[in-house]
Amino acid sequence: MKSHVTIVLDVSGSMAGHRLDTAKREMKALVNTAMKPGDSISIVTFHDDVATVVPPPSLLKEGNRLTKWAPNPSQTKRPAQFSNGGLDSTIDGIQTRGTTALYDAFRRSFDGLKAAVEQDLQAKQAKGKAEKQKLSRTYQLFVLTDGEDNASTGTNADQVRAMLEHPGGWAAKCHFHTTFVAIGEEGKRALAPIFKQPLEAGLKHAKLEYDITEGFRRVSEVVTTVKEVIEVQVVSTKKVESSSTKQDTIVSTGGKSSRSPSPKPRSSSSSPKPQSGKASSPKKP
Repeated sequence: MKSHVTIVLDVSGSMAGHRLDTAKREMKALVNTAMKPGDSISIVTFHDDVATVVPPPSLLKEGNRLTKWAPNPSQTKRPAQFSNGGLDSTIDGIQTRGTTALYDAFRRSFDGLKAAVEQDLQAKQAKGKAEKQKLSRTYQLFVLTDGEDNASTGTNADQVRAMLEHPGGWAAKCHFHTTFVAIGEEGKRALAPIFKQPLEAGLKHAKLEYDITEGFRRVSEVVTTVKEVIEVQVVSTKKVESSSTKQDTIVSTGGKSSRSPSPKPRSSSSSPKPQSGKASSPKKP
């Protein structure tokens, strides 16, 4: 199963130095070690403005997609690597400046990812695929900030929380994960309004981390073990209903459940039914 990751990165002045260097290192590690051929990545940065550094998958040119290339012929034992379409140099070129428009950046990234999923759904339906079947691609939204929002003009914390809790029908048709990373005390205060209480609906599995490396580690785990993660989610959310009037047995059949009736107990007082046909005569001695 293929994966897409949208990274929403705070590049305000307070991220300069070690914090941004760590984020760049972890982004390049994600692209070059965890992602697979056919996976895609989008990068959105924000300061007092929001900039799309690498567009979402619906807009990516073929050269920006991760494609397999042959290992160096002179190093035959070297594992096959993947071209990242120049993403390393793009990541290295990210600079810090300005203030923090966190909530506006989230809305743009969220809407862009939603549009990409809907486009994938339309392409799937055009091929005659079952409409109810989920997309065979995992989508992740990764948001990192170290400061409170002080520059957004069209979005607030309550709207971000509402988007997470009620994303729309498209989210139910794909495998969607969201990770927020709050760096330092100001980062915690920035995300506190969103996580003031557990998300009860929609993207209730949104995760909050407090370390850059740990946040990217979670993204990498979903990319590299996406099949196992999806299976765990299916098992943990499956409801088993019991009835006091019907004693049915739940039979697991590869992730689905079917009901088979329990055998009825035989009465000890019941006598066997007589056999049909003529009675046999006793044998002569």
